Amino acid sequence: MENIIIPNPTRLEKIKENFRGLNSSQIQVVSDFDCTLTTNLIEGRRAPSLVGILREGNYLGADYSAKAQALSDHYRPIEVDPLIPLEEKKIAMETWWQKHFDLLIASNLNKADMEKAIKQSGLQLRSGAEEFFNFLQQKNIPLVIFSASGLGQEGIELMLQEQKLLLDNVYLVANSFVWDDRGRALKVQEPIIHSFNKDEAVLQNFPFFLKRLRIDPILFYWEIV
Repeated sequence: MENIIIPNPTRLEKIKENFRGLNSSQIQVVSDFDCTLTTNLIEGRRAPSLVGILREGNYLGADYSAKAQALSDHYRPIEVDPLIPLEEKKIAMETWWQKHFDLLIASNLNKADMEKAIKQSGLQLRSGAEEFFNFLQQKNIPLVIFSASGLGQEGIELMLQEQKLLLDNVYLVANSFVWDDRGRALKVQEPIIHSFNKDEAVLQNFPFFLKRLRIDPILFYWEIV
């Protein structure tokens, strides 16, 4: 336990206290995907995000890889700069994600490329993930995977299907494409989820929020790290 850093122990104790006495019908788990449910290291190197697999593996051609990297080089420093105001970051991230989705579509992204990239990537879920998924299913606790992944819901589904973990209590809140009958991406669904609008307001745009989940603001905790 000595390698766990708790920046706000008082807040942690308050969260724990709120959960005491609840039953499984009053609880839902909200999790990111890239480098949260998936490992952050592969053979000692930082693991790529799902969309990073496409870029680094050159699956959509050198032109896509170069342009995607240029977008990352421009916008990533804005994303991590602590001196840039949040509202300014939100505008920049919206622009970055939209430009990148436009690039994916112009580069003829298709489901076959996604499936091939994920299978060949070596990307894995974290140790204990299978037990975690199965425990939540047994207790009938919804697991909401809330991701701003540039490869979107379809990429997450493919990976979970590979692991046989796309269970009936798993809900995906992620960017998603509209596909043609040949499996090519035509456009991205709105609203676009990016790294600075992952909050309860965005969740309310998804049907399961009203139909299945009742998220009490007192018990809803989300932090970007």
